[in-house]
Amino acid sequence: MSNNNFIIVDGKPINENEIPHFYPLSIVKYQPSYNSIIRFIVEEVYGISKKSKKYPVYINLLASKSLKVKYLAILLEISKNHNLEEVHLDYLPRKVAEMMNISFRESEKKIDLIDKRERFATLPKYIANLLFSLFGFFIRKQKGEKPESVVRAWVDVDEKLHKDEFEKSMIYIYPFGINFKRSIKFIRKVFNSCENVSLRGINYSAYNTLKVIFSKELVHALVDFEYTGMKSHSKTMLKFKKIYTSDEFQVAAPIIYRNKKDTFVLNRAHGMGCYNLEINYDEFHLFNTVQQEFYSKNNPFTKYKTYPSESSIQTTNVSQKTSFFVVYIDQGDLTKYHYFYEANLQKKLVETLQDINNQGNKKVFVKYHPNRNEKEKKDFYALYGLESIQAFNESENYVFINLYSTSYFDYKKFGSFLFVKDHSFSPKYFFGDDINSIHIDKLKNTLLSYEN
Repeated sequence: MSNNNFIIVDGKPINENEIPHFYPLSIVKYQPSYNSIIRFIVEEVYGISKKSKKYPVYINLLASKSLKVKYLAILLEISKNHNLEEVHLDYLPRKVAEMMNISFRESEKKIDLIDKRERFATLPKYIANLLFSLFGFFIRKQKGEKPESVVRAWVDVDEKLHKDEFEKSMIYIYPFGINFKRSIKFIRKVFNSCENVSLRGINYSAYNTLKVIFSKELVHALVDFEYTGMKSHSKTMLKFKKIYTSDEFQVAAPIIYRNKKDTFVLNRAHGMGCYNLEINYDEFHLFNTVQQEFYSKNNPFTKYKTYPSESSIQTTNVSQKTSFFVVYIDQGDLTKYHYFYEANLQKKLVETLQDINNQGNKKVFVKYHPNRNEKEKKDFYALYGLESIQAFNESENYVFINLYSTSYFDYKKFGSFLFVKDHSFSPKYFFGDDINSIHIDKLKNTLLSYEN
C-alpha cells in the first residue's frame, strides 16, 4: 500500500495504515456492507459472472487475501458515525466510489486489490504442497482395504474435531505453514496411532505459480492458481464416499466438492472465525448461531448444526466466586494479521492484569496461544511478568479473561469467563449474546471487588 494514501475524518487526516487502528478488522466481515462490496467488485469491477465456475474463488480470494477490501468496508462503518470528508486511496475503483457515495478524486487505472505479499507467498505454498505430494508416495500407511471415508487434516486440532472418524478413515495430512514444529509433532503422532494415513499436497501447477509471480493482474493469476489446483485435487477426494474436513479457510475449497454426486462432505469449523463467503458442504458443524448466520446468507442449501447447544453455554457470574485464580487467554501476535485495533486492546488488557498481579491482589496466569514460539513466550514474560499455566485443576476456581479465543469451549468447565469489550469491539460477533462481557475500563475494579 502507498504511503500517500489517506482519508480525512471529522477534519483530521488519517494515514491509510491507521485505518485498522480506527476500527476492529476482525469484526468488519460481520457487517452487511462487507459481503456487498466484495460481490460488487467481483461482478462490476472485474466483470465475473455469477455463472462462472471461478466465481466463488474470486469471492473468497477477496474476502481472505485483500486488506484493501476490508479497508473499504471499514470506511463504510466509519461513515456511519463520523464525517468521512475525503478519501485518497489509489486502489479505490471509480464504480466502488460511486456505490459508496464517495467523491472520486483519483485518476482511473487498473485496480488490483490483492495484497502484493500474496504474490510471493505462492511459491513456498507450491513447494510445500509438491513436497508433501512426493513424500506421500513413500510416507504412507495402509492396512487392509482402503477406507470409504477420508479426513483432511493439517494439525492436532483436526484430530479433536474428527475424533469419531479419525481411526476408521484414511487420514490425509496437508502442509501446515504457520508452525512447522507443531506440524511435525502431529505427523509423528498420527503415523504412530493410525492405520491409514498419508502425506498429501494440492496439485498446484508450476505454470500457474510462475504466472502469479510475474503477472500484472494478480487477482486473476491467483484465482487460476487456486482453481486449477483444487480442481485437480477433487479427482482424488471424490473417490471417497465421505469427506470430513475443516477447510472453510481455503479460498478454493468449494471447487473440490463441486461435482460431489455420490460423496457426502461434512465440514467442522476449527474455530470461532468466519472465513469463506462461498462454501460447498452437505453439512457444516459450527460453534454458534453467529457463524450460521454468516455462512447461511450465501449458502442456504447446506445443513447447519451448532455445538455446543446454546443451552449449555457457561453463564456463571464471576461474583459467585470468592476465591479464584485469574487466567488470561492469549490471542497471540495479532499484528501478524493486521489486527492493530485488537492488538492495542489486548495490550491494554494485559497491562491491566499485570497491574493486578503486581499489586498482589490476585494471582494472574497466562494460557499461551498454541502458535506462540518459545522466544515470544520469553519476551512476553519479560514484559509483563505473568507466569504460564499449562493445565487446570478441577478442585480450583478460575476466572478466564478472554477477547475472542475459542478455548472458551475447552476451558469453561474449569471456571467462569469474562469477555472484554470496548466501544467498537464486542465479543458478541463471535459468541452471540449469551456470554458475560465487560468493558475494558471496568475490568480491574470488577476483579478486585471479589476479594478472598
